[in-house]
Amino acid sequence: MEAHIKEFLRQLGFSGVERPMQEKVREWWGWYTATADFYSEQTYTTNGRQLFTVKRLSMRPARMVCQEHASLILSEGTAVAAGNDTTDKFLQAWVDETDFWPVSRGVTERAMALGTAGWALRVENVQVGRIFKRIVPSDRIRVIPERYDARHIIPLTYDSRRCTECAFISSTTVRGKTLTQVQAHVLNDNSTYRIETALFDDRGKLVADDSVLPTLETGTKLPLFALARPALENSYEDYSPFGVSVFDDAIGAVQVTDEAFDSLHNDLYLGRKRLFLSEAMLMNIEGGRVDVKGSIEKQLYVLGDQSTSEFKEYNPDLRVEDNKNALKTALIVLGERTGLGADYFDFESRTTADPKTATEVMAEDNDLFRTVKKHERALERPIATVLEGALELYRTLGGMALPDADVNVLFDDSIFEDTASKRKQDLADVAQGIMSPWEFRAKWYGEDESTARTRVAEAASTLPLEE
Repeated sequence: MEAHIKEFLRQLGFSGVERPMQEKVREWWGWYTATADFYSEQTYTTNGRQLFTVKRLSMRPARMVCQEHASLILSEGTAVAAGNDTTDKFLQAWVDETDFWPVSRGVTERAMALGTAGWALRVENVQVGRIFKRIVPSDRIRVIPERYDARHIIPLTYDSRRCTECAFISSTTVRGKTLTQVQAHVLNDNSTYRIETALFDDRGKLVADDSVLPTLETGTKLPLFALARPALENSYEDYSPFGVSVFDDAIGAVQVTDEAFDSLHNDLYLGRKRLFLSEAMLMNIEGGRVDVKGSIEKQLYVLGDQSTSEFKEYNPDLRVEDNKNALKTALIVLGERTGLGADYFDFESRTTADPKTATEVMAEDNDLFRTVKKHERALERPIATVLEGALELYRTLGGMALPDADVNVLFDDSIFEDTASKRKQDLADVAQGIMSPWEFRAKWYGEDESTARTRVAEAASTLPLEE
């Protein structure tokens, strides 16, 4: 870690802090971005004189796996509910305004790739009193969710279950100058959070700017950040706040996948038709050059034999089936080792088979369903934490009268479960008295028990009396 960042954190009372698991994080980043040593250009010589380089092609299998996990966990149907009408309406508007779900899919993808990612809330338009220089609650504030990954997160106080104080590093531009920003979310003695912000130039010198508050007292006891990790056991560091990459056990499969993909490219490139002709068919032009009508670079070769004017052609074997089977086998192993299932990347069955119902998908992809549910449970609390923190900031710094409410995350599992049929069955259970109406509302509308019971009572009071 850079010395100036360490010194800034030391002045806040945190000495000896480090980013956890950075060696593994760098390794995972290399595979995720296809920049690992495995993908380095190889230099060769011909006859000891001419140099040429060969670069392995990549279909970025590690990133592909992370993108698939993120899209399955946070699909388009994912929603949140605050249980209270006023709070819920405000929360839904904030989620849309700040693009919370696109940001969260980015967090999820990076968490799957690097083992850890997170959200940290940034506050804009904070009003400061002119005389006492204190924060004045104002409805002009804007709370923005920013995303970070393991390369830019420094846990300050934590155990194996949660992190209560944390610093986040990012790049920002102030008046046209690119600076490094460090924001530390730290606890006061009264258990409320404050956000300490420092800006550094490229030489590590502290930069002051009137547009940035060095210290922001939030007045909230709720954390204003949350870390997300895959639901995988960390076998590298015990009690670490960081997790492990979803493809950590599949790096060999990542290599084999790109080896097969690169082999496919090489055979297609080297297997192009070659034409050979004699020098008698060349036409001399000025300057000692020759002209070959319709020639194609590296596919037309000249033979020294001038006794014939015939073309000869060579058509190498493309090894299409061999390469396809190699790539297919590699993708099977990749899907199996990353929790997506052996058939997830089967491009033949997924493009030619008839569309399946949710029940059929769940029956065939039971391993995938369990994997997605496992990761959903791991992400549910962090998502709710950052949303509850945003609502609290609007109460403390925005002066808004938003009733307290627990935020519930409603994941969309319709690809695995026939939710329409399950909802219909639950309605039938309500009609038969097997399930109470408030239980139905709590399950399908994300309301807590108190809110659900109140809504049911209100609905019952508006029903017309039977004659």
